[in-house]
Amino acid sequence: MIVTPLVFASIIRGLAATEGLEQLRKMGLRVVLFFVATTVMDRWVGAKASHKDVLMEEALHHEMREKTGIDVLTPENVGNSQTSS
Repeated sequence: MIVTPLVFASIIRGLAATEGLEQLRKMGLRVVLFFVATTVMDRWVGAKASHKDVLMEEALHHEMREKTGIDVLTPENVGNSQTSS
């Protein structure tokens, strides 16, 4: 809770310390470019991580199908406890 006001205050102080409009423009451009770059990286990492989870899930389902002979995630099998004897 204390971090947000500190960050806000440091941003305001930095803006107030600028010497001219040109310096403010340069800083604003750098901030926007940094925001766009980090957003693109964030989206890329998220897409890669979710794709990896999907691949791992598919491999697990395939392995379970091979071992049990049952497609464990079909609607008929969800919630049914089947034990082999």
